[in-house]
Amino acid sequence: MLRVFNQIIDRYVIHETSKPLIAISSLLVALFASYSSAHLLTQAADGLLPYDTVAKLIFLKTLIATEDLIPVSLYLAVVIGLGRLYSDNEMTAFFASGISEMRILGSILRQSILIAILVGSLSLFIRPWAYQHTYSLTDEAAAAFSLDKMEANRFYVGQEGDEVIFAEQIDHHEDRMRNVFFSSRQGENVTLVIYAQHAFKPRQNPGEPRTLVFLQGRGYLLDRKGTRDLVIKFDRMNIKLDEMRKSAVDRSKMTATDALFGSQDPQAIAELQWRLFRPFSTVLLGLLGVPLSRARPRQGRFTRAAIAVMVYAVYYNLCVIAESWVRDGTVGPIPGLWWPDALLATLLLVLLVGPTASRHFAR
Repeated sequence: MLRVFNQIIDRYVIHETSKPLIAISSLLVALFASYSSAHLLTQAADGLLPYDTVAKLIFLKTLIATEDLIPVSLYLAVVIGLGRLYSDNEMTAFFASGISEMRILGSILRQSILIAILVGSLSLFIRPWAYQHTYSLTDEAAAAFSLDKMEANRFYVGQEGDEVIFAEQIDHHEDRMRNVFFSSRQGENVTLVIYAQHAFKPRQNPGEPRTLVFLQGRGYLLDRKGTRDLVIKFDRMNIKLDEMRKSAVDRSKMTATDALFGSQDPQAIAELQWRLFRPFSTVLLGLLGVPLSRARPRQGRFTRAAIAVMVYAVYYNLCVIAESWVRDGTVGPIPGLWWPDALLATLLLVLLVGPTASRHFAR
C-alpha cells in the first residue's frame, strides 16, 4: 500500500512539473531558433552564406544549444510547478498528510536523473557531431564566397565572428578593393588586424587554399593576454584564409569525447570538463528548484521565478568564466570547471537545511 501511495505521489509531482517543462523548453528552443535564423538569414542576404545551408545550420546550432536549454527548462519548471502547489495549498495538504519536502525532493531527483541522461547524451555524443557538421558547412560557405557579393562601406563578419572585412571602394570588374580593413582571430589569444590601401583575390585553381592579397599597408598582431604586440609594414602580404580559419577554430569542440581523455591541451581539458559536468548540473538545477519554489498560499506561482532566473544567470556566467579560464590556461584542470557546481551544491544544502526548511522536513 505504501509503495502504491509513493508511486502516486511521484507521478503527480512529475506530472505537475512536466507540463511547464514542455512549455518552457519549447519556448526557449523556438526563441533560440528564431534568433539564429535572423542572424543566418542576414548573412545569407549579404552573400556570406548560401540559402540552402541556412536551415541545416539553424538545426545544428539549436541542437547544440539544447544541452543548456533543457537544464534551465527543468529548473524553471520545478520552481513554477511546485510553486503552483504551494499557492493552491496542495503542499500544505501534503505536509499535513505526513509527506515532507524530502519526499518531494526524491520525486524531483528521479525526474532530474532521467533528464540528465538525455543531457549527457547530447553533451557527450551529439555536441561534437553537431560542431563537426557546423564547421564543415561554414567552411564550404567561406570557400564559395567571392568579392562579387560584397558591397562597399559595409562590414562583413564571418560565421563565428573570427573574420571581419571592410572596404571603402570595390571594383568588381578587376576584383580589387581600396582602403581595406581586415581582422582575423589567430587562436585564443592573438588577433591579426590589417589595414591596406588595396586588396584583391587572385585567380586560383579549384582546390587551392583561398588567398587574399593586401598591398601597401600595415599589419598588427595583437596579444590579448599580454603586451607582445607586433606591427608590420608591408608592400605586399598574402593571407591564406583557410589556414587562418583552421587556426582560429576550436577543434576540441568537434573532437569525440573519448579522444579528449588524457589530453594536456587546455582547450581539450575545458571541453571535456564542460561535457562531463552538464548532466551533474542538470540534477543540481532540478533539485535547487525545490527550495526555491517555496511560497505562501495564494502568493502566485510565478512569485519565485524572478529570483530563480537571477540565481541561474549568476551560475551560468560563473560556468562561462570558469570555462574561459581553463581554455586560456589561467586555471588548471583543478579547480577547472567544478567550482561553480560546488557553489550551486552549497547553495542547495543551505536552502534545504536552513531555518526556512526546518518546518518542511519536520513533518
